[in-house]
Amino acid sequence: MHQVHESIGDLQSLVCLNLGDGHSLKKIPDSICRLSSLEKLVLRGCWSLGELPKEIGRLTSLKLLQLGRGYMQRLPESVGRLTNLQEMEVIFCTDLKTIPDISKLQALRRLRLSGCFQLMDVPGLSKLRCLESLLLNGCEALRHMSDMMKVTSYTFIYQYRFHILLVGLHSVLSITIK
Repeated sequence: MHQVHESIGDLQSLVCLNLGDGHSLKKIPDSICRLSSLEKLVLRGCWSLGELPKEIGRLTSLKLLQLGRGYMQRLPESVGRLTNLQEMEVIFCTDLKTIPDISKLQALRRLRLSGCFQLMDVPGLSKLRCLESLLLNGCEALRHMSDMMKVTSYTFIYQYRFHILLVGLHSVLSITIK
């Protein structure tokens, strides 16, 4: 599949859209942002996908966002407006350098960033009060850890089920725990 037709935005009752393993999919039409009932968006294995629609933050019902094996260098700023998002998974987006401020994702319970070798920061992480699970695996360029340590301290004290796994962070310069 090379493209998704623009008319997909007319499917107002669509709850789950799985475009996974769409290896040749290069672009997702902007009309996808009109899917007001969409709760799950799966884009794993979309190797040719270079970017998400800029207004993806209009998907106000979205609870699950899975991205993987793509060549995106950044996620749109509007991702930070997905206020009902509960789970975000970004796996082997090897060119991803930045993600937007996620501090307004107050429903986010699980965040998995794995194999994002060039990712340098996760802004807004310390403001996530519902976060239960954080996986950072193979994010070798990650350097700004102070915000993450605030999350660990807060959540450890007030939410006992929280766990954090930091693996393969070879270039972290320093970690301060207060």
